[in-house]
Amino acid sequence: MPETHAPSTPGTLPPAPGAPESSGAAPDGPDFFWTAPEEFRSLGLEYTDEEREEYLVRLMDVIWPGGTDEEHHRLSAWYREVAEAAAADGAVYTGICLLSTDDDRISTASLTVRCEPLEDDDAELAARGLVELLSLDEFQEVHRVEAEFGPAVLVISGFEVTPGGAPRDTTPVPSSAPVSPIVFARADVYCPLPAVSQLLVFSLTTPSLRELPWYVQRLSEIAHTVEIPERTPSAGTPGPGAEAAVPGTGTGSGPGRAPGSSPISAFAL
Repeated sequence: MPETHAPSTPGTLPPAPGAPESSGAAPDGPDFFWTAPEEFRSLGLEYTDEEREEYLVRLMDVIWPGGTDEEHHRLSAWYREVAEAAAADGAVYTGICLLSTDDDRISTASLTVRCEPLEDDDAELAARGLVELLSLDEFQEVHRVEAEFGPAVLVISGFEVTPGGAPRDTTPVPSSAPVSPIVFARADVYCPLPAVSQLLVFSLTTPSLRELPWYVQRLSEIAHTVEIPERTPSAGTPGPGAEAAVPGTGTGSGPGRAPGSSPISAFAL
């Protein structure tokens, strides 16, 4: 379990000066809390644009200490675009995971958290409605699952992205050159919280398909940390006042040691 307030120790990135720490609370008040997996690093969605620029520069030094200035510039520019897109979509948090596997591959994923209004006052009815609605898409695998707070809905899907061209400041790729699409897997957990009239949604996207079960396990862990102050905290979960972990090095087992083969097994069906 990650610390809710990571100290500024070697290998740990502190918040940008003058900016608030990453928060796992509801955007309009402390109605509920959640804790981000320690393997994920916030992209600074909670900061101002200027503070985020400084934060991402420092983040590059932590996650890619051997990278050149140009490599850091390109990666931070991409992360900035990811953060801006997430903010435009109404996200309250977005983070990335970048790890090496046991067989020396690089595995990566992004995590986005958003909140939507919920009108249903019964969590079970809300979950059933979500299952019915989301099952209309035949390309989605939809499951009702159980979390610490009650019923939730897990959705597994996939999509392809065809690169639109070469990176900036390089010679464009000729239109006749073949471009292979990149296949992504996506997992969403819809968490109806009628006690606070909110639908909390955790979305994970990864092109590292071999590590999908491990990433869904992380998604399961974050769903199980959702805490509503009126409830008695469960053993091993953060109580009221806990916030999402600020970016750290992470001490998880790593995707190369992911147990099981089915991403669904991470949740209690």
